[in-house]
Formats: sequence, C-alpha cells, structure tokens
Amino acid sequence: MKKPAAFDHFAKDEKARDQLAAWLCDELDLAQAATRRTVGQDEDLDYWHTLYEQGRTRTEHAGPWPDAADLTSYLGTQYVDAMTARASRVIFTEPICTVEGWGASAERAPIVEEFHQWKAEEERLQEYCAKAFRLSFIEGKGVLEISEGSQRRKRKVEGRYKVITEPDPITGEPIPVFDLKGKPQLLLGETNEPVPADRDDEPFAEAIVTQFERTRTGPQLRVIPSKSFFILPGHAKDRADIWGYAKVFYKRVPELVERAEQGVYDADTVDDIGEESERETTSDEVRQGMIVAPQEGPTAEKHLGEFSFLRDLDDDGIEEWYLATVSITKRKLLRLKLDDLGLPRFLIFRPLPREDSVEGYSLIGHKLLTLIEEHTALRNKRADRLDMALNPPLQLRDGAMWDPASEPWGSRAVIPVAQLNGDVAAFQMPDEPPSAREMESQLISAAQRTVGLNDIAFGVQPQFDRTLGETRMMAAYSEVRI
Repeated sequence: MKKPAAFDHFAKDEKARDQLAAWLCDELDLAQAATRRTVGQDEDLDYWHTLYEQGRTRTEHAGPWPDAADLTSYLGTQYVDAMTARASRVIFTEPICTVEGWGASAERAPIVEEFHQWKAEEERLQEYCAKAFRLSFIEGKGVLEISEGSQRRKRKVEGRYKVITEPDPITGEPIPVFDLKGKPQLLLGETNEPVPADRDDEPFAEAIVTQFERTRTGPQLRVIPSKSFFILPGHAKDRADIWGYAKVFYKRVPELVERAEQGVYDADTVDDIGEESERETTSDEVRQGMIVAPQEGPTAEKHLGEFSFLRDLDDDGIEEWYLATVSITKRKLLRLKLDDLGLPRFLIFRPLPREDSVEGYSLIGHKLLTLIEEHTALRNKRADRLDMALNPPLQLRDGAMWDPASEPWGSRAVIPVAQLNGDVAAFQMPDEPPSAREMESQLISAAQRTVGLNDIAFGVQPQFDRTLGETRMMAAYSEVRI
C-alpha cells in the first residue's frame, strides 16, 4: 500500500517549510502573550479551577493565628455542576435529534433518528459534551475537538496464501517459485498484501504474515483546555477576525516514528527533532499534586503544535484551510496537508458569550467570584469564631496553680483554680451570633439570583414545602442533576 505524503506543498523546499514553521510558532507566541493574564501559570485560570475544586486559598501566613480554619466555598462547585447537568439535559433529549420526511421518505425518518441516537451513544458524545460544558463554565469556553480517528495496528496472522507459480518444464503444471532461502514466494495483491488461498486445488503455502488492521474508525473526540488551545490572532473580537486555531500537546517519540512510517509525519523531520524529552511539569499538574517524572527512551515526549489555519500557499489568489503539525521546540514542520475535511475541527462552547471578544464569561471567575470569596471569608470567620468560643484565649496570673504545658486547655481538661463556688464548675462558652448564620443565607440567595436558579431548580429540598407542585418540581430537577 502506498504511503500518503506528509506535505501537500514545499515537498522539496526545506527553507520554505522552516519559514512556515517559524511563522506559525511566532503567531502562537503572540496568542499566548495576549491571553497570559488569564491562562498563564498561577494566573486567573488556575485560581478559578482551585475554587471549583474547593482547594485551599489561604497562604501559609494568611491565617489570623496558627491552625486557623482554611475552608473554601462550595458555591462554585455546586452551580457549575448544576448548570452542566441542565445544559446537557437540554441537548441530549430522547431522541437526540428529530427527523422529518416527505412522501415515501417519511417511513425512513424513525430509522434515521435511531441511527443518530446509536452513533451518539457509541461515540460517548454526551460524556465529552458534559466535559466541554463544565470547562466552559469554569474557564469561559470549552473546546471539543473532532478529528478523524483512524488508527492502524500491526499483528501477526497465520493462514494459507497463494504463491507465485511457473509452469513445470516437463508436465506444464504450475509449481511454486522459491526464494533464495527455499521458501515459496507469496503472491501479493493490489494492496501489497498476500492473497489468501480459497481453493485447495491451487498451489498455496502456510505462512505467518504481518498485517495492518484498523483499530479505530470514525470521529475521535477530545476536550481541550484553554491552556492548550489558542485562537489566532489572539486579539480577535469576532469570528470573522479568526484565521486559525492552534492546539499544543505532547506525543511520545515511538508514536512519532510510527506515524512517520505510516506517512502521516515526515520521517526525516522526526529524526531531526531528536529523542530527548521536552515534557515539563505544568501548573495544572502541580495543582493536582502531580510531578512529571523524567522521560527517557521510549517514554520521551516531544512538544508539538497542531495548527488549522487559512492561507494561500499555492498562489492562486484564494485562501484554503491547511492542517500543519510543528515541533515547537525545534520549529520544524512535520506535516502540512490541505484540510479537505470540509467541517469545523473545533466546536467552541460559550454558554456566557462576550460582546467584545471570542472568549466567554466564566461562571466562577466573572459571575460568582466576589460571592465565592465572600462566602469563603464568612465560613472561615464562622469557624474561627466558633473555635474562639470553644477555645478562648485565657489570662494566666503569674504564680497561678495551672500550668498550660502540663495540663493543656481542651475538651475534658480539668483546670485547677484557687477559688471556686462549689467543688466542680464548667467554663461558659458563648455560641456564634445569629447574624453570622443569617449572613450565609443571604449569600446563598445572592448566588442563586446571580445564576438565575433557585433551590428547586437545582434539585435541593427547600426548608419549607408550601405546595405539592414545588415538591414535584424539586424531584424532577434533582433527576436532571443525577
């Protein structure tokens, strides 16, 4: 089988390939610089994810005293998950699409509906869309990549195959042709693979041959976070301003070599970029408590960028969409193909679109940020206040009978005193004021008004059941969340 070419253009002009790779990398750098305030390391995006994950937000020295409370708000997690469930419910109805037919084709409409429902379930479309929705509510946009997912794997197959024959000089009967090692030469078909023998009355040989089979066909879905996806140019304010998209990722060296053998990437360029690892630990991995281990040999990963861009490379006066894969570290072009898919490769989810940007508003970072921070501060104040009530600071007179080091203050502690009315008495511990509890209720109500949904819409049982209709609404919406 003839391998496809890695380049549609610049097949022999290495200088032109390097210039194109450098230009794409420069545009990627500019797009990263334009969004660094949001997607940079330890910037807004990391903070928004920390709030969704209810991570700790107080620094080591930010607490009022050692061992002070370090609680975070649950509002971001609650509302993002609830909005994700409701958005998914809007799209993934039963059936997922409605088909109408006219005349004789009307009878086939239910079959088409069932086919789309089957393919959506087979491709796990709902799972990927839910991930994209959740990411869009945290980061402002969620990107779903759709690409052709055809993959080929090599396997050994034992069977009977036709052999090359020649007529016997004496009898004229066909006899096998042997190679220098004394093995019969197998007959190859149009795909350059051995032809199976389906008849017993013709010459054949039993052999173990290497075959390539497709392990994946059809569309391949993947959700891309904002730190790995950039719109070109980075300052675009409308879809009409966009001329390209860039995705950065890592791929192991053996995978690059395999793709080069299949003709997807250029083999010489794969050799030029080397085998040393280019993978570094990112802020996302640090936030998740992970550190990238040293990668060597078959586990070494290369830093690549995939660009889908609009440009006139054949000088015909018309811009076409191209698909390019570039080594970002070496600035080398591994692949350049005319993108003949005819469909968008990236679906961008923006539930809260902005008027002056192709980005979207973040539910956590733009809509609920101050409420989440206020709720976080209030929870810590309430916890610290309760701790102060249960463990208040004590005044100790010089020469007192009580030694805090030997008899520390705490639950079930017995504190000796010089004077006491009676033999035993308990310390009086004031409770937190009612205003603190009222303030938290006001915060939750403010967050509900900001999002536009109340407890019933989120499937949460309200404190008071006024009507049977409210109870049924709560039960129905709780099923949405599940």
